[in-house]
Amino acid sequence: MRDRFNVRAVEMEASGLQNAAWAQGKVIFVVQGICDYCDEHKNDDWQNYAALVAAAYTRALIEEMPIDWF
Repeated sequence: MRDRFNVRAVEMEASGLQNAAWAQGKVIFVVQGICDYCDEHKNDDWQNYAALVAAAYTRALIEEMPIDWF
């Protein structure tokens, strides 16, 4: 995939959740905080910040959704 499509990353952490939702006929939307690269420079310095920003974005997104959408 890297060579053919210039893919730099593949998200796999939510795939089980997405498969389970699909099997139940449900729609989900995954928001994930990204805080580092998976290489020799990997560290957890930004992990808490990324989680906070992802949570804040998700809350803002939900607050803007029409009530009758649920």
